[in-house]
Amino acid sequence: MVENKTIKIEESYEYKEIKSFISKDNQDLLKFINKDEIDWLYKRFKFINGLLMGRIKREEKKYNQFVDTIQNKKVPKTEEEKIYLKFINYYAYHIKKSKLEKTDPNILYNGVEIYPAGSNPVGPGVDNADRRYDNDYW
Repeated sequence: MVENKTIKIEESYEYKEIKSFISKDNQDLLKFINKDEIDWLYKRFKFINGLLMGRIKREEKKYNQFVDTIQNKKVPKTEEEKIYLKFINYYAYHIKKSKLEKTDPNILYNGVEIYPAGSNPVGPGVDNADRRYDNDYW
């Protein structure tokens, strides 16, 4: 009972975000695991997350084997290990899919702005009348 209170306090934004993906309505997740596996994972995700993050300490062999399997130290043998590994594959797919490659015309050389804030040429001695014709300024 004490462990549940500890886990509840330590629920982070990342935990809530990851758990929000575990839903039968998530069509991308259904490509990786079936609805029964999603139910199983949803019910046990808090425990599994606590176990993997070290907030829950268990000495039983099956829990140690589960952690070793998820950390790629052993080959998955049980159905539970296989389900969680499928979820990990889905989450890696989701992260890869969510990375957007956008090009910003005001960014030059991998993140360095052409005119960073505070260095724009302005003032009484600067003539900005023809700056509107510069393609790289705006």
